[in-house]
Amino acid sequence: MTAQDDNPSWIVRNGPKTALFAAAGLTMIGEFELAQLAHYPLLLCILFPLAVDVYAWTAFEVGRRADVAVSIALMLTAQIASHLAKAGLIPLTGTSGIVFTVTTVSIPPIIAWRAHHIAKPKAAEPVKAEEPAQVEADEVVIEERPKKAAVRRSKAETARLVQQMKAKQPRITIVEIARRLDISEKWASECLRLDLSAVTA
Repeated sequence: MTAQDDNPSWIVRNGPKTALFAAAGLTMIGEFELAQLAHYPLLLCILFPLAVDVYAWTAFEVGRRADVAVSIALMLTAQIASHLAKAGLIPLTGTSGIVFTVTTVSIPPIIAWRAHHIAKPKAAEPVKAEEPAQVEADEVVIEERPKKAAVRRSKAETARLVQQMKAKQPRITIVEIARRLDISEKWASECLRLDLSAVTA
């Protein structure tokens, strides 16, 4: 940063504001005269340039592009219409007089509408619910169910259980017996055929 940047000249510090006030002063005259030509009461004519220029300054300050464009358009319309009418280039009677008056008296309501939008606070954007993070395919962790502890039985004990179940429920299948005892079907079949009288537990 240079010394000149630290200590800007008077024109850099005050030039923009000075130009703004000078331009506003010039436009206010045309806007005041426009209000007179549109037959506003003399004491209220000062409100016309006040509305136009304050709206324009606010639009510039807040930086709303739409309102900056609208305010410039209204200021230009007011200046051009005022000077052409005073020069006699716009007849204030007949159809042109009606268009002139309608255009002029429409400016304050437009300003009121746009100023309301500037003053109205922006609605807060809805907070989006956080979406659950997607897990990459290689990051998927599959929870393994804890395996049942293996039940250790002797062949005679298993055969006794199998035969008891079959005696109590004659229609029970080998598949169901194997499932209940957590053994294989083959082992259940062998235990069902086992002669317990010849086996010592």
